[in-house]
Amino acid sequence: LYSSAASDVYKRQVVSELLDSELIGEGWLGVCRDAKRRLLTPNGGGKILPSRARVYARLVSCEDAARAHGDVGSWVDARRGVAWCAPGRQTHARAWDAKTLSEEDALSHEFDFLELADEGDAPTWERTWNIGASTSGRMDGVVLWWEVDVDTKGEVRYSTEPKAGKPWCHHWRQVLMVIPEKYRLDVKDVCEVKFVATYDEHALRIGLCVDASNAENTDCLLYTSPSPRDQRGSRMPS
Repeated sequence: LYSSAASDVYKRQVVSELLDSELIGEGWLGVCRDAKRRLLTPNGGGKILPSRARVYARLVSCEDAARAHGDVGSWVDARRGVAWCAPGRQTHARAWDAKTLSEEDALSHEFDFLELADEGDAPTWERTWNIGASTSGRMDGVVLWWEVDVDTKGEVRYSTEPKAGKPWCHHWRQVLMVIPEKYRLDVKDVCEVKFVATYDEHALRIGLCVDASNAENTDCLLYTSPSPRDQRGSRMPS
């Protein structure tokens, strides 16, 4: 951390860049909590910038990427019915010939850096990817990218979204999480694929919702419903 003593104004500014391609991998959450505790006034004086962040998850089909990162096996949380993806690896999403399966990138994680959950008490979000009628392919991995509010009003933003026409960036990239081989299933109809998202102090986590009662079966089914608008589809595990 660097603090300038040039004037009273600058003495009140602490500048640091602790974001990475996974957003929180360099200890940013702990820094935010410490800065709030020691440097901000009790009556709410002071700001943390970026103020908020959102992480988006893109379901992709890319056999080459899955093969490059190896067989990650299956880690099933039987109590919750979740098959966790492999830890994220920094990547240039546009460098892979990956096919997007989800109609839209799903909002996976949300952060307010001034009002963070306590360490060890991270929330878990239940999310859904919608698969369109014209989409088919094998679910090989999840690409994560983030967007931050560089001001307090959300009017100035920076994003690592991979999209055509965006300048190539070698600093903040995207993150690829490989789906366990057992759950790299083919999708070819209109459906929902349900997943959960959470985090620890240094890493984001994504897990597919599975039938925990059938977790040892190699044909274990994901929790899906036949249509994004079909309310009779499988429910999320609690």
